[in-house]
Amino acid sequence: MERLEGPALRLGSRTRTPLRAATAATATAAGRPGILGGPGLAILGGRREIGSDDGGSVLSHNAEVYSLWQDRAMSGSERYELSWVGKAAALESADSPLSRSIVWSSGSPPLAGEHIFFSGDNLDGLKALHPSMGGEVGLIYIDPPYNTGQKFTYEDRFGDHSRWLSMMAPRLKLAREFLRDDGLLFVSIDEHEHRNLVMLGCEVFGEEHYLGDLIWKKKSGGASDASSFIIDHEYIVCFRKTDAARFFIDPEATVTTSYPHEDDRGRYSLERLDKQNLGYEVGLDFPIEGPNGRVYRVHHKDPNNKRARWRWSTKSVRERYGELVFRGDFVYTKNYAKVGARPRSLLVDRRFGRTRTGKHDLQRLFGATMLDYPKPTRLLRHLLRIASPPDALVMDFFAGSGTTGHAVLESNSEEGASRRFLLMQLDEPLPEDSDAEKMGLKTIAELAIERLHRACAALPEARADEERRVAQCRLG
Repeated sequence: MERLEGPALRLGSRTRTPLRAATAATATAAGRPGILGGPGLAILGGRREIGSDDGGSVLSHNAEVYSLWQDRAMSGSERYELSWVGKAAALESADSPLSRSIVWSSGSPPLAGEHIFFSGDNLDGLKALHPSMGGEVGLIYIDPPYNTGQKFTYEDRFGDHSRWLSMMAPRLKLAREFLRDDGLLFVSIDEHEHRNLVMLGCEVFGEEHYLGDLIWKKKSGGASDASSFIIDHEYIVCFRKTDAARFFIDPEATVTTSYPHEDDRGRYSLERLDKQNLGYEVGLDFPIEGPNGRVYRVHHKDPNNKRARWRWSTKSVRERYGELVFRGDFVYTKNYAKVGARPRSLLVDRRFGRTRTGKHDLQRLFGATMLDYPKPTRLLRHLLRIASPPDALVMDFFAGSGTTGHAVLESNSEEGASRRFLLMQLDEPLPEDSDAEKMGLKTIAELAIERLHRACAALPEARADEERRVAQCRLG
C-alpha cells in the first residue's frame, strides 16, 4: 500500500520525489488536459524517479532539482491551472476581430422588448452582439455538446478533451462579458466533461464564483447500454459573475416542517426563543416575565458551562412582546408557513421533467418527433423562476431546438413577466428523411424559429401578440 512519509513518497524500499510541478508540455504531451502543479500539487504523467540508496530525504540527494522546483513555485511562474494543447490560441480567438458585420432581417436593430435570434456560429454571434448587449444579460443557460463520441444531429464528437476545451473556452470568456453584475450562468453537462467544465469555469469566472452543481434526473427507468452502474442524471454547473448574484424562492418547493397551530395570520409552528448553538452572550441571557408573572430564563443544559442565549435582544422583547408564546417552561415565537422554499440542488421530482418530457414538448407542437434529446421546458422554467428577475434578458447560445426560448414564452405568460430571450444556433442541417426535414425545415436553426412561432400561437391571444416579435439576424 502506498503512503506518504516525510518529504518523499515511499513505495516499499524505493523513494520518489514529492509530487512535483510539471510544465504545460509535459502535462499535455498526449493531447490531454493537465493541471500545472504548485506546492503540493502535481501531474503524474512524465514522472521522473530519483533513486535513494539509504532511503533518506530526496532533498539531500537532489538539491538542485528541488531548488528549481521551489523557485518556480514560489515565484508564481508555475501554479495550479487548467492546461491543454491549443489553450492560448483558443482564448485569443475570443478577442480576434470579425471581418463581417451583423445583418438584421428587418433591416434595423431590434426594438425595445423584442426577442432576438441569431443564426450562425455562436462565437461570431457573441462577438457581433457584445458591443450592443454586453453587461445586459441576467441569466445564461447553455446545453453544449457533451463530447460523448456518439452521433447526434449536431457535433458531439470532439475526440479528445483538448478540442472540446478549445471550443468552449472562448465562448465562456465572452459569455461572462454579457452578464450583468448579478447575472448567473448555468451549463448542462454529463460526466464526460464535467470535471473539465468546472475547472475551465473557475478559470474564467474565478473559483470563488463557482456555486456548485444542480443534479437533474434525466430519465425514469434503467438503461440497457450501461456498462457499470446506470447513470440517470446530468449536472447543471452554476457560476455567478460577481457576489451580487441572488437566487429567488422556489414557489413550488415543498417543506417538511409541520405547522400544527393556526391563528388569524395562518398556520404556524412554535420555535423556542432560546437556542443552544448561537454562541453565548451575556447580554442575551436575561430574565423575561410572562403575562402571569412567572419569570422565564434561558435554559442551560449545564449551568456551569453556559452556551444558550435568547434569539431576541431586550429591545426586541419589549417591542414585540405580544408575539411571544409562553408555554410550559419555555418561551416561543411563531413560525408561520411560507409559500415555497429556498432552491435545492437535487432536481429529481417529476416537476422538473425528464428527457422524454422534452420530446413530448416538441410532439405537442409539431405532432411528430423532431429531435431525440431536447431538454424539457419544465427544467428551464424552474431555472428562470429561481435565478432571473421577471424583466431579465435570458441568453442561450447553444439554442438547439429553442427550448430556452419556449420556456421564456411560457413563463412570461404564466407569471405576467417580461423576460426576453437572446438565442443563437448554428445553421446545422437536419437529418435527411427526418420528420423535421419532411416539413420543409432544413436546419436546426429553422426548427427552433418554427418552434417559437408555434409556441407563441399556443399562448393566450393577447400574450401571443406581444411575444411574437422576434428580431432575426446573422452575419452579412
